[in-house]
Amino acid sequence: MNQPSSHPGFGFWTPAIDLYENADSYFLFAELPGVGPDDVEVLVEDRAVVIEGQKRRPVTGLSADSVEIEAGHFRRIVPLPGDVDRENARAELRDGLLRIELPKPVDRKVQVPIVSPPEEQDGTIIDSGACGSPCQRSTDVEEDHEETHGS
Repeated sequence: MNQPSSHPGFGFWTPAIDLYENADSYFLFAELPGVGPDDVEVLVEDRAVVIEGQKRRPVTGLSADSVEIEAGHFRRIVPLPGDVDRENARAELRDGLLRIELPKPVDRKVQVPIVSPPEEQDGTIIDSGACGSPCQRSTDVEEDHEETHGS
């Protein structure tokens, strides 16, 4: 997994993340202490979230005797276990914690109603047989179909 840089304070670091889900959404949390909303970008691509930005040094213009606070560019790609509704994703950065809610897509299955073919006045039903073309079907269905279509 992504681990923090082996050289704290220099160049590139990786924020820690947690990913949770319930029936309706995925919830991604990333630790971003010292990062402001203007210094981070969140992108949702296919089945992954990309968190990228810059953590600035808390002090500039001074000579450093010890540097352990991580700073620099960061990028984290988090694979998601399922599809998400990208248009309704939301993110909030507060107290050094980035919270991203990624709703799961609404079930797009549609039940198709099954209707009976219309009956004519004399009880004959207009039907598409196995051959795919409309044929008259009467009470002797198989015999009429074979006579009409030869099968």
